[in-house]
Amino acid sequence: TDRSHEDAQAHLNRFFDFALSPAASRAEPRVQIERHGKTIWLEPVRRTDDTFAGVLPEDDARDPSLHIAFERGDVRDWTFIGRDRKMYGSFQSRARLAHLSAQKAAPIRAILASSTTPPNW
Repeated sequence: TDRSHEDAQAHLNRFFDFALSPAASRAEPRVQIERHGKTIWLEPVRRTDDTFAGVLPEDDARDPSLHIAFERGDVRDWTFIGRDRKMYGSFQSRARLAHLSAQKAAPIRAILASSTTPPNW
């Protein structure tokens, strides 16, 4: 079975610490949640204990009325671009690689970091 969402949830606190820090200003952090049977990607904006919030990337993060609250169990994936310009997280993409031909997997592997998290985590 695909355990990618469990793996993403295991690092969620550390991801949010990073995503909400000034260090993430160019990293384009995104968290994927499931809501009403749909999967959506959000830009992280807030965390309090085990409650999180994000906005659609095209929305204004400064407007609290646009914040979408979610819990740890709603999280399916997260990703960001590291200083090395490689993609970290992306647990679902990594899980799917085993099911792709080498030709289709190669461009995905080229942008993914060798690990889901940076060495300093």
